[in-house]
Amino acid sequence: MNKTDPRVLVLASIVLATETALLSHFLPLLPMAICASVLFLLNKDKTCLFQRLRAVMLTVCFLWLFTPWSTPGTPVANIAVFTITQEGLTLSLLITFKAAIITVIVQTLLGSLDPATFGHTLRNLKVSEKLVFLLLFARRSFPILAAEWKTCLESARLRAFEPKTSLHTYKTLAALLGILLIKSMDHAQRSHEALLLRGFQGSFIAHRPIKTKPQDILLSVLFLLPALASLLLAQAPH
Repeated sequence: MNKTDPRVLVLASIVLATETALLSHFLPLLPMAICASVLFLLNKDKTCLFQRLRAVMLTVCFLWLFTPWSTPGTPVANIAVFTITQEGLTLSLLITFKAAIITVIVQTLLGSLDPATFGHTLRNLKVSEKLVFLLLFARRSFPILAAEWKTCLESARLRAFEPKTSLHTYKTLAALLGILLIKSMDHAQRSHEALLLRGFQGSFIAHRPIKTKPQDILLSVLFLLPALASLLLAQAPH
């Protein structure tokens, strides 16, 4: 994936993920599942992929707590005052499969792109310069702010702070958020000044042009095959 035209990877991830999200039956998901399985085998950083899948599945678990009994339909079981329906279970299972497929596709295709290449690719795809600028700096700033927040919490704990459901805890957390806001503003100002000193004029200059090779066209066709297969299966009578 590292030598592939990044525009192919970005467009393929958008098309495959969007179509997967719009599918409403299991059968059309089969080509997407096969595509995701192949990409899973090709992914070299499976540790990062499993971390992303774990985070997504934790979110999906909350849906399993509410969707099976809150969706009207044919009752299949009763737990206390809750009635589990077949439609609720089917919807929960469908969402789980779709979330896993989208995570594997997006992480495998876009995980190999560094932020600079990703931003340059978006510019080549005629995405707004301001949006690209915001995405790149958000990608850079979030880890820094997370580290600052962790430092603030550790400083509070060293001063015997123990979070509880109390007014003192709320005031302390509000003060820590205020400190984080001040530090983030200071970091943003210093970053802007550093960019201006380096001749920044509102856009990033790419060091290498993006070229489409014959194998990129072949890869685009291969990515279109599961999308077309899923589209045909979705239009077939169920």
